[in-house]
Amino acid sequence: MRAFIAIEVSAEVRAAVGALAAELENRVPKVRWIPSGNLHITLRFLGTTDDKTLRALVDELGAMVATCAPFRLEFRGIGFFPSPRRASVMSALISEPPRELNTLYRSVESTVGRHGFPPERRPFTPHLTFARLRASSPALLAIQAELENRVLGHAPVDEVFVFESVLKPSGAVYRAWARLPLGG
Repeated sequence: MRAFIAIEVSAEVRAAVGALAAELENRVPKVRWIPSGNLHITLRFLGTTDDKTLRALVDELGAMVATCAPFRLEFRGIGFFPSPRRASVMSALISEPPRELNTLYRSVESTVGRHGFPPERRPFTPHLTFARLRASSPALLAIQAELENRVLGHAPVDEVFVFESVLKPSGAVYRAWARLPLGG
């Protein structure tokens, strides 16, 4: 199965991002909006793995995240990856990512490494992808500047999910495979 580890966001953030997508619909060309039910912050993409490996990983992840304190995220402004000039992803940005988020990420990365997954090569840049772009546009820089201070809501983080990702012609469908509460 194809799997990843993620944080879900609050209904408040989902609603604000959905409203923003509707606002930008006619301003951003060649875009595929992510359904609000699929919005999440990826901590680690695992790729294809077997049930046995995933069960062992989930057991260890559960024990690890139980030692992590819950925290809160604020979403403010938007960003483009890899850059506004070559954008393929539009995302809501996390305003001043808290140290607890980075600690959680490092713990997840360490745990998946012990289960045979290769280390992530890219630096962790927490964000909430809400659109995939098929073409960049000069208008993106102006939109980014315009929305720089737009607050898109807050999300308490008190659990981590392991999701199965099923690819379909209509897009990916995510199924919660495990729900792991933070403790601390």
